[in-house]
Amino acid sequence: MKAVYKLLGIAALAAVMVFAMAGCSDGGDGAERDGSMGTTVDMSFPATQVEVPGNFTATHVFDSGYSGPDYHSFTNIFVDASQVEVKVADGVLTLKLRPVKAEELALHQNVSEPFNVNPSTMRMFTLMGFADGDNDSADKIWWTKDDNNYVSFLYSDRDASITGSSNTSEDPPQRMVMNLTLKQGWNTVLVEWIDASGGAPETQRLTTGKPDSTYRWKVN
Repeated sequence: MKAVYKLLGIAALAAVMVFAMAGCSDGGDGAERDGSMGTTVDMSFPATQVEVPGNFTATHVFDSGYSGPDYHSFTNIFVDASQVEVKVADGVLTLKLRPVKAEELALHQNVSEPFNVNPSTMRMFTLMGFADGDNDSADKIWWTKDDNNYVSFLYSDRDASITGSSNTSEDPPQRMVMNLTLKQGWNTVLVEWIDASGGAPETQRLTTGKPDSTYRWKVN
């Protein structure tokens, strides 16, 4: 699973990216660009969409961010799962997301230029997946299609949008393209990695929307 460009991270929470699915209890189909889930989410996924061996209970949520003095290394950042309840039992996954408290929301800081953030005062909380511990040795589960396509979850304190693109200082460079239309509450963000080709850099594309039936919950 490729890490997410730290445009939103739980540690610094200075960026944007998450995905959530609303409405259907079976995971749903379709390519709707609306990824809104509401402020409180209670969903279940049948065993046909869950590839998690045994039982699982999340104790932490995690996101990815840069680490080190130059912020050039990815690291997973774990926080207590006080706002979520995720369990797998008998092959069925239940997902419950609660409203995020004001003190857990981070003021959107570093995604202004060249990204267009409207309104600029929005506050958010983001997570990539769920873990049964607070370090990389813990089991972690994701909602994913493959290594290049997966879902992240973003809680926004108001209706907002984030659009634009930017290149990183990585070597080789990477590009991030965002087209997020957020509703107040939880949103699902579809993350897609596109390999470098024809002189274009490797690109991470973030779009709000509902994952289709090819996505599965998996351990990574």
